[in-house]
Amino acid sequence: MKTLPVRTVTVFVADNDPESREATVGNLSSEAGIIVVGSSGCGKDVVASVLKTRPDVLVTDVLLPEY
Repeated sequence: MKTLPVRTVTVFVADNDPESREATVGNLSSEAGIIVVGSSGCGKDVVASVLKTRPDVLVTDVLLPEY
């Protein structure tokens, strides 16, 4: 049986809780085919960073503060 190639998916993590954000980044980074391109805990930084890094997926906290 042939093994299919693993497609790389880029992810940006946005969460204002530093422990939660670091845990999410760590868990995602340990998975094959996932590259975490950045993370932030501030809503304004998230918008600028996502526009710059253009990730395939944005994992975000629903209650992310703007500041």
